Amino acid sequence: MNPQIWLNLRLPAVVTILVSMLSVGAFGSAPSPLEAALQSKYVGKAFTLRGFYADDHLHFDSNGNPRGNVHPGSWTTSLIAIQQVKISADKVELKGLRFADLYDSKQSKFVPVRTKLDVTLTVDFDAAAQSDAAALNAVEHIFLGANERILDVAPDYWRAVLLGLWETVPQENGPDCHRIKGTLQRTVGGDIVMACEENAKTKLPSPPQTGVDISSLPYSVGKKTTIVPPRVAFDPPPAYSDVPRSLIFHGKTILQLTVTPAGAPLGIAIVEPIGCGLDDQAVRAVETWKFKPAMLKGVPVPVQISVEVSFNTR
Repeated sequence: MNPQIWLNLRLPAVVTILVSMLSVGAFGSAPSPLEAALQSKYVGKAFTLRGFYADDHLHFDSNGNPRGNVHPGSWTTSLIAIQQVKISADKVELKGLRFADLYDSKQSKFVPVRTKLDVTLTVDFDAAAQSDAAALNAVEHIFLGANERILDVAPDYWRAVLLGLWETVPQENGPDCHRIKGTLQRTVGGDIVMACEENAKTKLPSPPQTGVDISSLPYSVGKKTTIVPPRVAFDPPPAYSDVPRSLIFHGKTILQLTVTPAGAPLGIAIVEPIGCGLDDQAVRAVETWKFKPAMLKGVPVPVQISVEVSFNTR
């Protein structure tokens, strides 16, 4: 089952979401030309924060670059519906609500859901020295532009999902297996195999045995192998941000990774998402995990495995 490649087509600067509060000029006065331009462009619409910051109060300099300490978040929690714009002699202020993209497995797509979290964006502005065009450019720099894709700026571990390259393979016995399309592994006997194929209900043709550096592939661990699988030795749980806590739900994300002979996780990729920033938190947690490596005839070897990380904010 492939996710709809919805994110690649999403233009962050033109996503429109109904909001309940409209902007008014400062103190009820008629807005200035700059304020009117900002209201027209931003109020009542939603935009994705450049940098995917998790903070509810963000301060930017006059070029639109963040000031002070900022905390990394996820593109799945970076959609901000702008409700209000105000301008003073030294700042431009935008207020809005944060939305979270949740993965709907039934529809195979991400769906934006409104949270209860307010966001305030403050941009330095010198009304006496700075032009209206410069202020507009600074605000534009806060968000991804209409021609910028999430795929181009999201971490590499999102690529399989954003390109529609993950799939679920039903198994003869036991739970379904998840993989990135075309994922190759090697057997103890030196053959090249496709991940999840050993007990698949519907088997695909064997991959070509030539033109691939077998020594670079991780081993496949299954019922018919003599490899002792890796075991988790240290697995601190992922953190929760305010966004999933505000929505109160539960779910899981599934990651694919290689456990190295040293017992370290390598090449982590999301193969079944949940959204709401939790996939990124799962990756950050698993990056710190330590394993007892897989063993083949008493020698540590690299193997590829899937890891399920569960969340429950109830």
